[in-house]
Amino acid sequence: MQKSKIYCWNHSIFSSRDKRFVKVEDRCDSCDVERLNRESFKNFFSLKQSARLAFHFCLFLFFFVYLFPTLIIILISLFLYEREKGFSLSFSSFLTLFLNLGFLRILFRTLTLSAFSSFFTVITSVILCYLMVISFKKKLVGWIVVILSFPLWTNLLVRIIPFVILINFFGAENWLLGGNFAIFISFIYLFFPLVFATVFSGVSAINPALIEASLDLGGSKQFTFFHLVIPQLFSTIKSSFMIMFSSSISTLLVSNYVGENKVVLFSDLINWFFFRQSDFRLVAASALTLWFSSWIVIFMFTLFSDRRKEGKLPWIL
Repeated sequence: MQKSKIYCWNHSIFSSRDKRFVKVEDRCDSCDVERLNRESFKNFFSLKQSARLAFHFCLFLFFFVYLFPTLIIILISLFLYEREKGFSLSFSSFLTLFLNLGFLRILFRTLTLSAFSSFFTVITSVILCYLMVISFKKKLVGWIVVILSFPLWTNLLVRIIPFVILINFFGAENWLLGGNFAIFISFIYLFFPLVFATVFSGVSAINPALIEASLDLGGSKQFTFFHLVIPQLFSTIKSSFMIMFSSSISTLLVSNYVGENKVVLFSDLINWFFFRQSDFRLVAASALTLWFSSWIVIFMFTLFSDRRKEGKLPWIL
């Protein structure tokens, strides 16, 4: 039997009288137009071409989003321009900052509040996700995740103003607002949905059969949590901590609305140098100081978690 030919759309027209497509040329779907289209599609989405495009895009992000702005900040903070001498290397902006005890106090307050609130939020999210997985049904867990992640769809200002109104409604503004504890609670309130969504993705990736096997073999929930769940979540815990820590140290709204401008954070100091004093060298030096300080805290937390993963530290630490 003669093999039936399949006609492509390029060689047929629609007949309004017959209400159907009429063949125009006796050519199959391997015509020149179709062949060129398929070859161009395969060449465009080939693995080698995709890898090349991804590499170029990563280079663009690295140079123009990360490296280029960082170099500009370093140059502004280290070099002083004078009309007579031109550009000269100067550390005066760093000396101005580090010789001021108030500046060091603000830096220490910002780092400690962000670090402790991030650590508390990550631990709370891990415990909550673990209890949800072992206690609730999947459909109920899905609804809880949607409800807790709903604030991520709103603006930060939309979340912080109802928090202040809620505090005033219960009459707790006298002892809660305007203090370090208020900043600590507001950090947890604002960034808990983000950390929870990150931690839940890591907990849901754990094989439920392992947890059920541990519980069936006589292991308690606490034993399963510390010796089975936590070791598989070290990478998730580190990434969640870094996400919340880097977000909390750079926020401006918390000190203005919750702190009532009584608690000054490092982001407020940079805002003051930029908009009030217009001292861009101090702005750049403050940004570099905060950048290096945050990386030191993240490195210490990463080192601590890695040593705990290797079993060199007890759980109480």
